[in-house]
Amino acid sequence: MTPCPLALLKKVYIYRNPKDTVVATYYHLVHQPRVQFKGDLMDVVESFVNDSQAFGPYFQHLASYWKRRGQDPNIFICSFEDLKNDFKPTVARLAKYLGKNLSPEQIGVIHRETDFKAAQANPALNKIERHVEGIFDFNKHPFVRNGSIGQWKKEFTPAMNSKMDSWIERKMIEHPELRGMKFVYE
Repeated sequence: MTPCPLALLKKVYIYRNPKDTVVATYYHLVHQPRVQFKGDLMDVVESFVNDSQAFGPYFQHLASYWKRRGQDPNIFICSFEDLKNDFKPTVARLAKYLGKNLSPEQIGVIHRETDFKAAQANPALNKIERHVEGIFDFNKHPFVRNGSIGQWKKEFTPAMNSKMDSWIERKMIEHPELRGMKFVYE
């Protein structure tokens, strides 16, 4: 069997607004005993604004896909916020991209099965076995923790928000290929 070249593979890129990404990253770090993260949310904010977070510079990664969205037919890009605010049309676009023609009933089933409460209860998604194995500590919070937009407003101090706003503004200027991208924060 000949391996499929990566350029031909269909890629789905889902991004999240940077402020909620920071909050999600923080909670992802604190519930993993093996990571031994001893910092606080400000440490994660600092890692993002200094482009030193574990998974690479946020804006550089985002820009690497965003700039190819109209050129590469094998990249589908949407935001977490698109899925939360406009689920059914977003899933219909994704299905079309994947060569699937889903009925409204099928999209409805997907919506019910991937709803936040359903995801929290689904053992395939909630990683409960990882808690039992000691990989995650769900005594701090569950793996599928919140599922909403705007958690940063509950978590950020004014100083964190100001630091993030300055960073976002600077990075959007540094990455002109992100022109047209709008983040949804609530």
